[in-house]
Amino acid sequence: MTPGFRYFFCIFVFVFHWTLGAATETGSTGAIEQSASVPLVFDEAAAIAAAERDFPGYLDAAWKSKTDYGFRTDDDQADVSLASPIPVFALRRDAITPDRAPASIVDILEPAGEWIFPVQAQGAYRTLFGVRLTDKGWKAVYLGNPYIAKALQELRAAWNANGADDFRLISSFHPRAFLFSVPGSAQLNLTPLTAVVDNGQQYFLPPSDLRALVPYEKTIATLFRYWEDSGEISGDQ
Repeated sequence: MTPGFRYFFCIFVFVFHWTLGAATETGSTGAIEQSASVPLVFDEAAAIAAAERDFPGYLDAAWKSKTDYGFRTDDDQADVSLASPIPVFALRRDAITPDRAPASIVDILEPAGEWIFPVQAQGAYRTLFGVRLTDKGWKAVYLGNPYIAKALQELRAAWNANGADDFRLISSFHPRAFLFSVPGSAQLNLTPLTAVVDNGQQYFLPPSDLRALVPYEKTIATLFRYWEDSGEISGDQ
């Protein structure tokens, strides 16, 4: 496998494994609870155990072509470690309407059954390591995507108080993008973390300062415009 293809493949796998699930939450800024019907969806301890088990093998396999995975030439493998993980949420498409905002952002979110572990070296996020809940438990599914790793480090710098993330990380499969929301903010918000450009049209552009939250209504209007332009929905929906 050539370095270029390997890099493309790791990003493709990262995007492909954004999946859906279900869970409950204590409140806009409360700790995540496990639902009795889906007790494993937010099992952080099990996700961490899977990451610690599988990460050394992934890192060994990638290290010969480490720059393809986002590492620098002067990074030392012995210095590489996993940062604290981030749970991934997905938008509940059936709960989103263009003309009515939810009471809280958590009303339109569901867990994606995945935790993202930023991979750090020399104090910087280099790439990402993802674990996913499968029918056989938590398993590693990818190592890659330095672009998102850098964005997540900036996001944590903006919205992490006392070592706890104040945001919800949200994946969108169509369009393929990451967004985030800060439930504790006074204003309902949904902010792009990654840019989306399709057929020459720019739909999402992250703010230069991630503390500048985008109003929920603006992002939802952009999502519906994307779905209309792509033919996924008709203009009268």
